[in-house]
Amino acid sequence: RLIGKAIPKAEIMEILRALEMEVQEAADGDTLQLLVPAYRVDVEREVDVLEDLLRIYGYNSVEIPTQLRGTLSFRPHGSRFQLRERYANALSANGFYEILTNSLVSVSQGDDKAVPILNPLSEELGIMRRSMLPGALEVVRYNQNRQQSTLAFYEFGKTYQMDGPGAYDEQEWLGITVAGTRHPMHWAEKAPVVSIGTLTREVERLQRWMGLKGSLREAEHPEFDYGMEWIVAGRSLLRYGRVKQETLEAWGIRLEVFHLVVDWPALADLAGQTSPTFQEVPLYPSIRRDLSLLLDRGQTFAEVQQVVAKANPKLIRSVSLHDVFQGEGIPEGKKSYLVSIELRDDRKTLEDNVADKVMKGVHHQLQRQLGVSIR
Repeated sequence: RLIGKAIPKAEIMEILRALEMEVQEAADGDTLQLLVPAYRVDVEREVDVLEDLLRIYGYNSVEIPTQLRGTLSFRPHGSRFQLRERYANALSANGFYEILTNSLVSVSQGDDKAVPILNPLSEELGIMRRSMLPGALEVVRYNQNRQQSTLAFYEFGKTYQMDGPGAYDEQEWLGITVAGTRHPMHWAEKAPVVSIGTLTREVERLQRWMGLKGSLREAEHPEFDYGMEWIVAGRSLLRYGRVKQETLEAWGIRLEVFHLVVDWPALADLAGQTSPTFQEVPLYPSIRRDLSLLLDRGQTFAEVQQVVAKANPKLIRSVSLHDVFQGEGIPEGKKSYLVSIELRDDRKTLEDNVADKVMKGVHHQLQRQLGVSIR
């Protein structure tokens, strides 16, 4: 029924054995049981066996019928697929380019949890990737070596690891990477460089786009010098940060690189449980004020965000982290945050003197509750 011709069983068995498949006849006499070699990873279904069989038997040996019959079927894509397509379009509309990198990486990047390839083409493609970062860094290096300095791209892909003997884990991720400048250079102005705030704004956009409410907090990760994670309903849905300098040097990358990874299945599941909400467009403009803070390394952005938001809940609309500074120029045991605060009054135009009073209150609360210094 699939190929349009009945092939004698003896000829079928002869062809399959020539393809190094073990063939046994079942008890009913009409069914064949096959054992496919492990290296034939392309053979997963019965139709794959028929394709191999027909390739050897010869396509020209199957007569063309005088009539063709067929049926059309339609199955809508699941909501996760639709969500992925819509968000990919949103990223592309905001200046990101989609990339597709190899899921096979060098053996030198492996550890005891890496999934090895049984018959690798080379050591450079010897294991399955455990992280989305190596592929992104390869794209950054390729573009850097061709004098491209405005890099913003994303990739939907999977990572693989061993959780024990014979136990494997396959995880789907969305990776977003930025490096260099936010937009191409122009004679009229100096192009601003990307920072961790570039990804923070993308997280805020994702939060609004998905209709989810969560909190940002600092989190350590072996891939980052410093990083953040987004917690929603007690679950860590994404993490991002500045890629470690020693990693960039090993790859020969001179640009600062910031990388974000999203647990896409978890995010899609939570997004499917929420309903969209609407509100009127603000009638009055917002005022943005930036703060440069000096605080202890043990203190977190979540603490700063909470204190600032409570200083004046009626006028403070958002608090976001734009950059993190550590090391040279910063006292030992300290770090510096560049925080952006959005102020708006929904009843009237917010005047500068009122905004100044709000910011003085913010300064006072930060110093009183957290001992934070204003730089």
